[in-house]
Amino acid sequence: STYTVYAHDIEIKVKNGDKVKKGDVIAKVKSGTQKKRYLHFEIIIDGVHVDPLIYLPKQNEKKL
Repeated sequence: STYTVYAHDIEIKVKNGDKVKKGDVIAKVKSGTQKKRYLHFEIIIDGVHVDPLIYLPKQNEKKL
């Protein structure tokens, strides 16, 4: 099975077990007083943490 993990200063918009599809908003980074905002993101496949950059589009690729 495949899991994704999102953390740090975010507002979750879905519940565990919700079905989501490409393009659905699942979370938003909260606003705050710090200048740098970021999202912690992990992908876990069959219990193994994998490099998420393998699965994400390159910066110069167009969004679908």
